[in-house]
Amino acid sequence: MRSFRWLLLIPLLGCSLPEPVPPSAEFLLADGSSTYWVRSGPDGISARMSPLILTKADNRFYEVFVGEVVRSYEDAVFSREPIYRRDLLRGERRLVYEDDRIAEWERRYLANHPEARLLDPDDEEAADPTFVASAEADILAVAGPYVLYDGRHGRARGFPEIRFIRRRGRHPIGRNGSARYDGARHRVARRRWRERRRERDVAACGV
Repeated sequence: MRSFRWLLLIPLLGCSLPEPVPPSAEFLLADGSSTYWVRSGPDGISARMSPLILTKADNRFYEVFVGEVVRSYEDAVFSREPIYRRDLLRGERRLVYEDDRIAEWERRYLANHPEARLLDPDDEEAADPTFVASAEADILAVAGPYVLYDGRHGRARGFPEIRFIRRRGRHPIGRNGSARYDGARHRVARRRWRERRRERDVAACGV
């Protein structure tokens, strides 16, 4: 009887399952302020965090970041936050997104005020300038060659009869936003959006 019990144990021991091995994978996971480099394989799963927002496109890694451009005059301030990408190996920087209206408003201001002088960075700005135009941008997420951003723009003071200016040369793949001009409805990117006084875009563009 004893030998029979040993015979039963032998096949049971031979059928024990091997330790599970994580699948081989490597990817980037990004939120609005950091990027996590996740790797898995026979040695287990590891993750490294970077304060940079990184993405991968065409087998190259890019940093995506928001810049700041402020141009001040004695009675006007124009500020915008363009989104750039930087090649991590070459260090080359390229513009990904920018609100074109701020530059257009600055051109109109200079056309009407040819005597305006651009202040140096060390010069003191006016405490309450008559003309102010600003645009802001936040990076919400990145996915491969696409950047999901939140654009808050079109805020202006002292500019009567300024209308919406369509962006040229960059075409977001999706959009949910609004602007105000002529109180009409317009079809943009195959979606209808009603014009409102303040515009807010959530869109994706390629890096």
